Amino acid sequence: MGALRLIAVNLAILGALVLAGDFGLTLWKPPPANPDLEFRIEEPRYSHTLKANFSTDRAVWGSAQFPMRTNSLGFRDAAVRTISRQPEGKRRLVIIGDSFVEGIGLAWDDTFVGRFAKLAPQLEVLDAGVLSYAPSVYWRKTQWLLDAGYAFDELLVYVDISDLQDEAIAYREEPEGTIRYVGYGINYWATVDNPVLTDPGWKPPGAAQAGAAAPGDWKSWMKAHFAYSNLAYALAKARFTRREAPHRMLRSYWTVDPGIPGYGAMGVEGALRKATTYMDRLAELLRARGVKLGVAVVPWPDQLEFDTEANRHSTHWKAWCERNGCARFVDHAPDFFAFKRDHPDWRKRLFIPGDVHHSTEATELIAQRLAAAYNAK
Repeated sequence: MGALRLIAVNLAILGALVLAGDFGLTLWKPPPANPDLEFRIEEPRYSHTLKANFSTDRAVWGSAQFPMRTNSLGFRDAAVRTISRQPEGKRRLVIIGDSFVEGIGLAWDDTFVGRFAKLAPQLEVLDAGVLSYAPSVYWRKTQWLLDAGYAFDELLVYVDISDLQDEAIAYREEPEGTIRYVGYGINYWATVDNPVLTDPGWKPPGAAQAGAAAPGDWKSWMKAHFAYSNLAYALAKARFTRREAPHRMLRSYWTVDPGIPGYGAMGVEGALRKATTYMDRLAELLRARGVKLGVAVVPWPDQLEFDTEANRHSTHWKAWCERNGCARFVDHAPDFFAFKRDHPDWRKRLFIPGDVHHSTEATELIAQRLAAAYNAK
C-alpha cells in the first residue's frame, strides 16, 4: 500500500471514529441549544422582540459569547427587573434602534447604552433596541409602549444606515397597522462587487428556529445527529472567515452611490422616502403624547472609508430634525472621523473583527458623546 493511500485510509478511519463518537455523545448528552432561538421571539404587532425577564450567560454572535438580560418589557438591561409604568424619581429616556442599540456581541456594561446609563445617573435609561429594527418598527413599538401606559420623557432614535434596505424589502404594514417582516432573506454581506441579494438560510428575526434548516432535510438531520461536529464547524467558520467586514456593502454604500441595487422596486430614493414617512408618524405620535424626540446617527465603515462627515445619512436626518423640532440631534460622525484621522488601524479598533458592529472602543466614543449631549457628568 502506498504512503498516500495509507494516509487516506487512516484519515478515513479517524473521521469515521470521530463521527461515531459525536453520534453517540449527541444522543447521550446533546449540547445546549443556542439561546438566541429562545429569547428572540415573534411579536405580532411589530414583527419581533426579545423575551421578557430572560437571562443567559451564553448569547452568541459570530464567535463571541456574551451575557444577555432582559427586563419585564423585553428590553435589554443590566439585570432582570420589573419596569414601572411611571418613572420613579428620574427623567426616563428610551433609546430605540437596531442591533447597534441592542449592543449585539457585547456584555451590557460594554454596550454604549450601558456605558451611557452609568455616565447619566440623573436619567433612567431604557434600551428598546433589537436586531434588524427599522423606522416602521420604531413607530409601531413606541405606539405599543405608550398605549400600554408606560410614560417616558424622551425617545432617542438611532436611525441606522441599514434601515433603508430593511424598509425597502423586509417590512410591510398590514391594513390593521401592524408591521410584518415579509421574509425576504437579506444577504447582509452583499457588496457592490458581489450583489447576491438573498441568503437562503435566513429566517425572520424572532422566528422559531431562526436560521435553521427546514425540518426533514439532510442539514437538519446532520445537525440533530452530529451536534458537536456541527458546533465545532460553526465556531471555526465564525472565527476564520470574514476577518474584515466587506467594503462597499449594499446596506451602507447608498450614501455614496444611491444607484446601487438591493433596494427592491422602490430603490434607495423610495426607501429613504418610506423611512422618512414612518419617522414623520413617530414624531406626530410623540407630539400628541407630549414626549420629546431626539435622533442620533452613527457612520458605518463604508462612510469612514469612502464618504465624509457630512454624508447623506447625517445631513438628511439633521434636516429632518430641524423640521420636526427635535429636542436634540446627535451626530457621531465627527468623533468617528477624528478617530480615523488619528488611528490608521481604525477599522480594527472601532469594529468587531469581520463585522460592522461596534467594538468597546467605539461604544465608549458613542457613550461619551451622548453624555455631553445630555449634560451628564
